[in-house]
Amino acid sequence: MAEQTREQWLQEIKEQHVQFVLADLSGDGLQRLIAEEIAELYAWFNHTSLNEVVDVSQVKAFVRHSIKHTPYTEHFHALLVNAVLAGVSADINQQASLSSLIPKNEFDDFIVHLAQYEEIRVDFIRALLRSPVYSELISDVLYHGIKDYVMNENLVTKKVPGVGSLMKMGAKSINKAMPNLESMAEIAVKKYIEANINRTLELSEKFLNNALNAHNIKKAGDHFWEKLEAKRFSQVADHVSEQDIEKAAALAKKLWLQIRETEYIYNILDVVIEDFFSQHGNEPMGELAEQCGFTRDYVLVEMQQYLPDALANGAVREFIESRVRANLSRFYDSL
Repeated sequence: MAEQTREQWLQEIKEQHVQFVLADLSGDGLQRLIAEEIAELYAWFNHTSLNEVVDVSQVKAFVRHSIKHTPYTEHFHALLVNAVLAGVSADINQQASLSSLIPKNEFDDFIVHLAQYEEIRVDFIRALLRSPVYSELISDVLYHGIKDYVMNENLVTKKVPGVGSLMKMGAKSINKAMPNLESMAEIAVKKYIEANINRTLELSEKFLNNALNAHNIKKAGDHFWEKLEAKRFSQVADHVSEQDIEKAAALAKKLWLQIRETEYIYNILDVVIEDFFSQHGNEPMGELAEQCGFTRDYVLVEMQQYLPDALANGAVREFIESRVRANLSRFYDSL
């Protein structure tokens, strides 16, 4: 009987303990708890540095492990694709435009900032123009330009009636008599163009660098803005199908899975983390948090505004109570 009384007493104490904890997680009790804990947290922050809490090697190991081993399942991928599709097809895109997203003055500031990178622009143009694809393209453009001029635009064909038709008739007759002549002429002209392609590329590079100076980039930005400022996002979305988005997402997934296997990304992150710790590792964490805008007052207001509603949710409240009971039961059942 005494043992049963003791068991009942423990159950009563446990229930009071449960209700005490739950009272601190709602109403005035929660507001008081938040204020006390935030105050104590920042008091601790103000005399504790990052180096006292965690070692730089631990952070690097954690970041490396998280990036390399965080699961990327097909279901997670499908969720991302569906989120993009929902955003692209949203009704708000019927009214939203570039000007509703970015003010013109900020767009201008971005273009001016972009235009200042002259050395990068020059290097990019040079790399582009020296590619075999561009050389082949410019050769074809020059060849067809020469051919069209000879056949249609030179002074003789323009000034003398019938000469253009006569030349075309002659070309057909010659092609019948010597079927390979035109292709041989094409090869000869293209060889001449290719032999002089370096000079052509140098001129192209010079013209492009002159055309893409800071002033003209600003003009191009203004032209781009005029064309697109009123264009609805839905008009752009109309040109992107669901299949296009799925293909782009598949490529992005493949690229990300490849990148996270490369040592380069981790070496860069190691450098960034080490640099951060060298600059801020010995600072009090409270000072660092406040410099980043997370002052004690800011965190307190945010927590007191949103946490009570979250904990008052019926499902959340039920889960919390079940966990409080389960954890306290382990203690009281051990007595």
